[in-house]
Amino acid sequence: MKRILAFSFAAIGWFAIVAQYVLMLGNRVTSVGEATIRFFSFFTVLTNIWVALYFSFRVFGTKHRKSSIHSGGTLTALTVYITVVGLGYQILLRHLWKPTGLQRLVDELLHSVIPILVILYWYWYERTTDIHFRQITGWLLYPFVYLIYVLIRGSYSG
Repeated sequence: MKRILAFSFAAIGWFAIVAQYVLMLGNRVTSVGEATIRFFSFFTVLTNIWVALYFSFRVFGTKHRKSSIHSGGTLTALTVYITVVGLGYQILLRHLWKPTGLQRLVDELLHSVIPILVILYWYWYERTTDIHFRQITGWLLYPFVYLIYVLIRGSYSG
């Protein structure tokens, strides 16, 4: 069951990411290159890619227990990141626009469905005995690097 869920979550994630990219390219007012850079500038997109990669590796990757994908806390870190995506969107951004059609589906997948699925998967399958307080510093690396990137990019792009 765990493998079936991981496959399903990976498929949902990759569908949502690719569909969002296609939609963004279809609505762009800049070059494909600039639109692609903007696409990969969203914490939502990057975090959903991390989540899709995680579940893809759970299905197709190594079975070696010492790989980082199987290490304690990896799923917990991803769950924290995707929860921030979900809550941030629901609290700060949802009221700002009303997407329709495929954009609405993709929007709900990226900001609501996938965060809930990851939280449930974490609740059902994460071995909390493998999570240690000292791991928090490592978990903060991704959001910290993202923050630096956004600040630098923002200073150049306005």
